[in-house]
Amino acid sequence: MKAPLFWKNKGSLYEKFLSPLAAVYRLITSQREKFTQKIKVPIPVICVGNIVMGGTGKTPLTKMIATTLKEQGFNAHILSRGYGGNLKGPLLVDVSSHTAQEVGDEPLLLAQTIPTWIAKNKAKGAKAATKAGAEILILDDGLQNPMLHKDFSILVVNGEYGLGNERIFPAGPLREPVENAIKKVNIIMVMGKDRHVLEKRWLGVCPIFHGDLHPFENDIQTLKNSPIYAFAGIGHPEKFFAMLRHYGLHVIAEKAFPDHYFFKSRDLNELRAQAKHLKAQLVTTEKDFLRLPHDIQSEVKIIRAHVMIEEESLFSNLIYKAVTHEKKI
Repeated sequence: MKAPLFWKNKGSLYEKFLSPLAAVYRLITSQREKFTQKIKVPIPVICVGNIVMGGTGKTPLTKMIATTLKEQGFNAHILSRGYGGNLKGPLLVDVSSHTAQEVGDEPLLLAQTIPTWIAKNKAKGAKAATKAGAEILILDDGLQNPMLHKDFSILVVNGEYGLGNERIFPAGPLREPVENAIKKVNIIMVMGKDRHVLEKRWLGVCPIFHGDLHPFENDIQTLKNSPIYAFAGIGHPEKFFAMLRHYGLHVIAEKAFPDHYFFKSRDLNELRAQAKHLKAQLVTTEKDFLRLPHDIQSEVKIIRAHVMIEEESLFSNLIYKAVTHEKKI
């Protein structure tokens, strides 16, 4: 889904026109949250979520947290809804047999390094992961899902996009009111430059951390001397294109697709033809690569990215204490 332009600024006619639908959406979600009985599993559950429709960087952060816990000796598993996939689960993603069409691109990416489950029903997924030996469960998204008790929740916000017009879907990009989400979380992670002074707004409410996505140096170096035709179907593709330019790559053309977009033959033929005409190398993200047919993957280079956190030691310390139930920082 591509975010409508009117979601960015307050006061548009579309916002006012859709406000009644937003009220209905909020009523439904609040009633669901109020009357759904939470299931508590016998292992710590960490939730990495957001309140804005679209990309915020929560999946890379989920991967970073899971990897850190793995390095500390924990058997951490990830649980995702499997957005974009047609399988309901619960099931453990197998990168050798499952496809993005079956389990979604994000779970397929995460499963390359961390045991990852998909389940439309979060409670059933958590029980399956626990039965399989998980010691810690990390929810990739799920802040608005009331089915599962969370021991520690992180709200991820795109610092450059902010909260848009701060209206509830479909009048705006919010999944729930800001004040409601803040009450449920232990940490706020601002990803990217804080252009909307979010830290000042939430100062004193809960710990605020700052992080951003950075490309792997080897991926950048292999493309330093190549003209690039970049394409991406992620939450904010313009951020990916800007990152390539920031790191000195020669991007001569770019093409944005909707988030989680499954490429059609027509799209691929156009990309190939344009790249050939420009004498450029096709470049995309890890997630997009997983949604490409195998016959074109050999023609496309990937720029992988990882999360870097300014206050990483303190952040990791808070996570560690949350999963070991230590009270002192």
